[in-house]
Amino acid sequence: MTDLNVYGKMMHYCAPRLFGIALLNVSLGCDGSETPSSIDDQAAVNDETSPTVEGDSLSTTDVDPSAPLDSGPADTERAGVDDATDAPDDAAMPRAEPAGDPAAEPEDERSDSPGDTPVDERTEPAPSEGQDPEQEPGMPMLPMGPADPTAAVACSLVDTFAVAVTSTIGLSEAGQVLLDPSASNGYLITLPASGEGYVTLQVPDWMAVIAGFVDQGTSLEILDPNFDTQEVLPVSWNGACSDVGMTDQRLLYHAWGSFAVRLIGEPNADVHVSFIKVQ
Repeated sequence: MTDLNVYGKMMHYCAPRLFGIALLNVSLGCDGSETPSSIDDQAAVNDETSPTVEGDSLSTTDVDPSAPLDSGPADTERAGVDDATDAPDDAAMPRAEPAGDPAAEPEDERSDSPGDTPVDERTEPAPSEGQDPEQEPGMPMLPMGPADPTAAVACSLVDTFAVAVTSTIGLSEAGQVLLDPSASNGYLITLPASGEGYVTLQVPDWMAVIAGFVDQGTSLEILDPNFDTQEVLPVSWNGACSDVGMTDQRLLYHAWGSFAVRLIGEPNADVHVSFIKVQ
């Protein structure tokens, strides 16, 4: 009888603790199959997990079975884990791309952006000073020369008798063909098959300005290795008869003597050339 009373008291004493431990295990999500091996071990677990209160607090042996167990921290932790697992991962979810080429830019946005559309800023070249605005499109862009008496004489020599000569092929032979400045006659020079010929201009005076006139399409160059000439008028259109297509260029000769002249034009062409001393 005494043993039964002792056993009954022990059950009465341990039952609330076992009930509290079971509830705590459920709240912590532990598997019910794993139970402490002994009452003392389970009590040690209960002591570690039970909150401590400073001052007058209940001992672990004085568990009130009627008091609700506080599982707030554990519930909060589990709720946070559940929310984290239930919340969709925005970074992992694929984003829907708009249909069409993603690199393509809307036409309105491109038109609003300044500098996207190339603008052709090329302008027509401005005519040189003195250039005839009515000259033919195929003519070189040259300035218009003076329409003075010297230019007028050169225009008249085109329709008068011209001395026919044949230019030499090489520079070394240029001395065989001698030309003199003249206001009374011009020269009709035949170029060789190469289109490049040479003649010699004889300058009678020093410090003389001599104008050289030649047909359009043929270049005339005074070869001056000693730098005895000075340009007075660059190659220009003859201002006295611009419709003829004759060029005018003038040099100041600081020395008298012979100067080689190089002519370049069409092969075997006959070109009008005149040298006139400017008065």
